Amino acid sequence: MTSRLKSMIEAVFDEDFESVETAGTFSEIESWDSLNYIRLVVAIQAEFGIELTPQEIQQIKSIPAIREILKARGLQS
Repeated sequence: MTSRLKSMIEAVFDEDFESVETAGTFSEIESWDSLNYIRLVVAIQAEFGIELTPQEIQQIKSIPAIREILKARGLQS
């Protein structure tokens, strides 16, 4: 994992990466809501210079899911 994903996650959730990573899914995080979901989608697109498809956006439920999306696009997280 690169610091790009770590920094992005910490900025969106305003929490340490490790505390977010230990949650099975983002819905288990107290601060998770629809606004953070949108912020996360926008942050991923901006940080990695991609346009996520609606299907990819629906898959964003955890850090491993984000890594899989980026891997499928040939990007390193």
